[in-house]
Amino acid sequence: MHILLLPSWYPFQNNNAGLFIAEQAKALSCCPDLRISIINWGPNEFVLKLRKLSQIYNTIQRYRSSKSEILHLNNNLTEYRIPHLTWTSHIGKGNYPSLAHKMLKQIELIEKEFGKIDIIHAHQTFPAGFIAYNLSRYLSVPYIITEHSCPFPFREFKTPFGIRKMMLTSLANAAAVIAVSNWLAGLIKSYIDIPVIVLPNSVDTDFFKPSSYVGAEKSSPIIFSMTQPIKRKGIDILIQAVKLLKSKDCNFVLKIGGDGNKLSYYKHLAEKYEVKDRLEWLGYLNREKALPEYQNCDFVVMPSRLESLSMVILEALACGKPVVATACGGPQDLINSANGILVEPDNPSALAEGIEFMLKNYNSYQAEKIREDCLNRFSDAAVTAKLEQIYNQVKNRQIS
Repeated sequence: MHILLLPSWYPFQNNNAGLFIAEQAKALSCCPDLRISIINWGPNEFVLKLRKLSQIYNTIQRYRSSKSEILHLNNNLTEYRIPHLTWTSHIGKGNYPSLAHKMLKQIELIEKEFGKIDIIHAHQTFPAGFIAYNLSRYLSVPYIITEHSCPFPFREFKTPFGIRKMMLTSLANAAAVIAVSNWLAGLIKSYIDIPVIVLPNSVDTDFFKPSSYVGAEKSSPIIFSMTQPIKRKGIDILIQAVKLLKSKDCNFVLKIGGDGNKLSYYKHLAEKYEVKDRLEWLGYLNREKALPEYQNCDFVVMPSRLESLSMVILEALACGKPVVATACGGPQDLINSANGILVEPDNPSALAEGIEFMLKNYNSYQAEKIREDCLNRFSDAAVTAKLEQIYNQVKNRQIS
């Protein structure tokens, strides 16, 4: 079966957004009955942000210097890079109709080499789902949408009466709509009355796994948090929780991974709350650098205000680590009594109480059971088997 994958986020050159989609594509290509073709237009690389005029010139220069290329990643997986400039959907539908036209030319070449496409799989309702809807009409091929948005929909697609027509049309005509959590499925169905399948993202459990190395005894428990320094991720809540814990003389070191424009603000906030001595800022961590932080910590904290799922939680569980997470949407599907605790979001006191509980009890969690549960629910093998089943149902028109 030939699947055309259209990702709204995907790694391109130095931009690693959507890495989890690339990992899922690789896992799908290991299924002997699947052939995966990806069209990657640089969705995060060539966006003209009209409110940031100073960046437009650089974006156009990057676009002009980029070239189309074909990457044969393995026998069943090929990525076709066709750079394309896009912008807000409020102006000319974001230049996505012309991208769909450009894709049709590429699809002709793809089908000559690998045969007819059976299903288009779009990640996100917009832009990928919108493009898939237009391609589907021309090619007479069904498409499915996996929605990841947090929140859903993004503000650009809201109207006083719900969501924009381009979103509704894309969802209504999809052969199947998948949400990565029950929380997100509920949001989608609050805007449009359609069936929604819940299927989480998978995590690379061959890479993210416990370490066999036993290090020296630690003088303080180590807490790890992997996040972006933006408001939705709740670092300010975490810093306030640390202040409350410090006032109780709790012994710990909190390591925070992640980088961005707002990082200096949060470092200043830590100084303001006099908790600088309890924090270690690690900066940007790729997966290779993040792995030992997961492995060597005692537990992980996820303080977000809103998450559609949380790859950080999945990576922690794959490494056998218990998690303190906010009940902010997706984490409710991930956390249970055997692998961590949930606390109220946007509440420093609740988060501090959760961390204090885990400081006293992390040794009572069993790494082997945490990882086993993760393997059963979120491994590549577990998730791709369910996704392949959905593909077969769509191809055989068994989903209504």
